[in-house]
Amino acid sequence: MMKDAHIKQVSLPPHIHKTVKNYSQRSNIGVGELYNLWIHRFLKYRRLQSQNQQFMKYYASPRNSVPTSIWVKDKLLKEINEISHQDQTPVNRIIYT
Repeated sequence: MMKDAHIKQVSLPPHIHKTVKNYSQRSNIGVGELYNLWIHRFLKYRRLQSQNQQFMKYYASPRNSVPTSIWVKDKLLKEINEISHQDQTPVNRIIYT
């Protein structure tokens, strides 16, 4: 369990989650921490795109995806929810992207 975080269910292709788990073991970083690091970097990139008034493209999970539980830090989730409202995009699609 991650402190100050909530579980979000996101559909991911099996190979992505397996790759994250393998990378986590090799780098000695928790799976949840890796997902949060990547989400943080994506949100930072999205803020830059927004400042430059550039359109942001969000991706949908492929059909072969499976529901995966991810602990997302509350601070990140708050920003994701704001973006979801602004861009009229589902939260899961933002997290997947």
